[in-house]
Amino acid sequence: MEGSLGFLFLAFLIIRLPNFFIFCTGHSHSHNFFIFCTGHSHSHSQLRCIDTERHALLTFKQDLIDPLNRLSSWTVDGDCCHWLGVVCHNLTAHVHQLHLRSFPPSGGFESEEQYEAYERSMFGGQIPSSVSSLFFLNHLNLSNNNLTGKIPLSTQLQSLDPSSFFGNKLCGPPLADNCTTNGVKPNNENIRSKETGGLGVDWFYVSMALGFVVGFWSVCGPLLLNKQWRIMYFQLLDHMEFKLKGVISF
Repeated sequence: MEGSLGFLFLAFLIIRLPNFFIFCTGHSHSHNFFIFCTGHSHSHSQLRCIDTERHALLTFKQDLIDPLNRLSSWTVDGDCCHWLGVVCHNLTAHVHQLHLRSFPPSGGFESEEQYEAYERSMFGGQIPSSVSSLFFLNHLNLSNNNLTGKIPLSTQLQSLDPSSFFGNKLCGPPLADNCTTNGVKPNNENIRSKETGGLGVDWFYVSMALGFVVGFWSVCGPLLLNKQWRIMYFQLLDHMEFKLKGVISF
């Protein structure tokens, strides 16, 4: 009986990985044991982006100048894995690629209207520090835009290829321009003065001039306006001069 029928044993095991299931079943016959496994993967469409990364991208959009509203798909309640230019990992759903370059005509501009249309398609503004929250980002393309300022400091941004920022007015690592001119940092006060049309006020010199005027009239004003005070003042000077000469003569 034991040799002919043997012993049957069934075991079931389900292993769940991110977006992937493995089903295993075991079968024991006499002294042999067999395991059969099969897998099932969810489709990419069921991925949902990470909330913190979605908020970081929305902050990025808010700080960008987007004349043609190219990022209209970037909505508050949307899934960032389906947004224009965003690529998520097919297993972890982390954002690992951003493709936001602008495309100038390959054959050059044939008219001024074509160039103006290209200018309107470019992103402007500065790269916000919120991009540094995309810890799994390994590819970024912001080339041929009108971005300005310093590239935020983060491990992933400084490790990218400099061509990711080509065609912008950016500085800082990984670019060769480290935001200095001949080893001297830019004068931010002059930059702010230019932004206000050269009408910036240096309050240090204003306060110094006001202090001089107030001090002068506080001392000299009463002497000029009051004759009795003026006479007393000069008598005091004569008395001090007389005493000083007496001290020197000894």
